[in-house]
Amino acid sequence: MIPMRFRAPRWARPIPFLLLGVLWFSMLPGKAQNKKMTDPVAIRSVIEQQLQAFQKDDANKAFSFASPSIQKRFGNAQNFMSIVKESYPAVYRPRSVIFEKLNLVGGNPTQSVLLLDPGGTLMKATYIMEKQANGSWLINGCYLVTADGQTL
Repeated sequence: MIPMRFRAPRWARPIPFLLLGVLWFSMLPGKAQNKKMTDPVAIRSVIEQQLQAFQKDDANKAFSFASPSIQKRFGNAQNFMSIVKESYPAVYRPRSVIFEKLNLVGGNPTQSVLLLDPGGTLMKATYIMEKQANGSWLINGCYLVTADGQTL
């Protein structure tokens, strides 16, 4: 007697290939894995805490959220606060703060934040974040530009 060979119905034949595809895609680094890698909640918290420190004129606290390379560049908290006051009024005293999407640029997380400066100009701050050996996040730079040249 010749054994009968099982033949899947026509509609079920592509299923093994679909399952292989799903498995393959699940192994790729995706948005969910990037979110775990960058921890958007912790990053936002660091930026918020630094903004709060600026509001209170707490130079030491604000400086503590800067990365070691930024701290080395400015030397001390008073120099850091002085530069922020003079060159970054939207960061020093924002009237409004709106966090946008967290992005990865060159493998580094960057957080975009819309700020309304004291004069009513909408600015976009891009914070470059750096993960420390202990797992914490610090700010490794902030670039400030006008957001579409709008004045409110």
